[in-house]
Amino acid sequence: MLSFRHIQAGYRRGFSLQDVSFDMERGCITGIIGSNGSGKTTFLRALCHDIPFSGTMTMDGEDFSQAGLHRRSRLLALVPQQVEKIALSVFDYVLMGRTPYRKWYQTDYTAFDKQVAWEAIEEVGLTGIFPREVLLHRKMEMLSGGERQLAALAKALCQQTPVLLLDEPTANLDLAHQVQVLGKIAEISEKREGYTLLVIHDINLAASYCDRLVCFSQGRVICEGKTEDVLVPEKMEAVYHTPLCIGRHPQSGKPLLLPRR
Repeated sequence: MLSFRHIQAGYRRGFSLQDVSFDMERGCITGIIGSNGSGKTTFLRALCHDIPFSGTMTMDGEDFSQAGLHRRSRLLALVPQQVEKIALSVFDYVLMGRTPYRKWYQTDYTAFDKQVAWEAIEEVGLTGIFPREVLLHRKMEMLSGGERQLAALAKALCQQTPVLLLDEPTANLDLAHQVQVLGKIAEISEKREGYTLLVIHDINLAASYCDRLVCFSQGRVICEGKTEDVLVPEKMEAVYHTPLCIGRHPQSGKPLLLPRR
């Protein structure tokens, strides 16, 4: 069990998280939803110690709230919303995920590190798009948005952490790439049985891919639970301040929320 208790964080001026508490289960995708500015990304920044916070974070009974950078980077891996277009090869970019395991005196990555990097690249499906020899030289800046997201996911998997954090991984992607990226995340989450926390803006994509949802509003958790228990019109209307109606996906039977006309 991954537990967050009474997390408070924010900025000197303006927005802050207030008493955020919820639990996550292994092998499940937990989605964080909410309107713009509700605190979703701020929460991830607190988990990564990018901003000061108070409260406790425990995993399987172990408190890692004040873990140092080295320990934390072996526990948490983040896939950011925007993956930079950098002049670094795809393989070298993914290999950077092994940095937490390098000794201070190492000048290069080990053969094992490189093996883990290739396994991560294969796991996200990049070797199905490019041959290995191409990935050794193809620069990140030359990839499409969806391909860069897959590379960022591979880099996070290369860290071999029990917790995977994803900040709007489908932002600015077309429908085909959204399905590709989220499908890989779902497949990997089920296979690895770790903790997957996904900040996602689209509530219908959240319904399709998340097992549980945590809904933020104005820096607070206002509801959380199984996806079908959270995505009900009366709760979501209070969050998004617009009339909604509910339907069902014709294949999965999962809820679909649509605006009323």
